[in-house]
Amino acid sequence: MGRAGDQHGLPELSMAVHILHTKQIIQATRQEAWDFFSNPRNLAKVTPPELGFEILTPDLPPRMREGMMIAYRVRPLLGVPMTWLSEITLVEEGVRFIDEQRFTTELPAHKYR
Repeated sequence: MGRAGDQHGLPELSMAVHILHTKQIIQATRQEAWDFFSNPRNLAKVTPPELGFEILTPDLPPRMREGMMIAYRVRPLLGVPMTWLSEITLVEEGVRFIDEQRFTTELPAHKYR
């Protein structure tokens, strides 16, 4: 008798979820911090230079807004460029915004010939 698994008889796999909590003290008012971090033009300023961060989306507005798509390129491993596309899915003015990755060149490609 085989092990329990999915419909194809493969064993079910699970991945551990890791959460990293950090805290940083910024010498600015809450409004000053919001004004800086909610401006998509400042993304490169908060990204380590060794990642080679480059915004590809032209004419970004000065504020994050829901539905905004931002394309950018990073070089995280050995200078190999990867293109990412993120969508701003939530903006709570003065509090937070959430961005979700929509596409990356990291996705595996499968070709059948």
